[in-house]
Amino acid sequence: MSRGLGLIQRWLFNLLHSNEKPMTFAEILARAYPAGSYERDMAKIIGGSNVGRVRSLRRTLLKMVRDDALVTLGSGRRGDPHRYEINGFIKNEALRHTNVGLLLLEARTGFPSRDEFLSWVKENFGLSELQAYDLMALAAIEKLWKTPPEAA
Repeated sequence: MSRGLGLIQRWLFNLLHSNEKPMTFAEILARAYPAGSYERDMAKIIGGSNVGRVRSLRRTLLKMVRDDALVTLGSGRRGDPHRYEINGFIKNEALRHTNVGLLLLEARTGFPSRDEFLSWVKENFGLSELQAYDLMALAAIEKLWKTPPEAA
């Protein structure tokens, strides 16, 4: 029984989230296995479908498309390869949760005690303590992703 996303799925979500435009399989493969890596070199020599990790990456992408987590653009033919991006609904839900988390992070500083803050959250948003702190953690991570390395 599955307990959420697997390692490759989480990596793909992070990659596609951090990239502004849809990515082809070749671009994803170049990020996953840079030039000089064993998988990349073997994929060039014997073909990508014969290298286990490349095959796993391709299978994961296809499953995520079938599950509607990702959408494909392009016909998949030469000159118009499939380009993958996160489903718009998932992007909007993540953005909505991130915005609530950012609001909670900002509001937290205005309360003298943790208990007062949590009662305000419960009263105004109907969230439990765990839900509130999860949303705040999500927003904090999102802020780190958006912060350039020089500023961090």
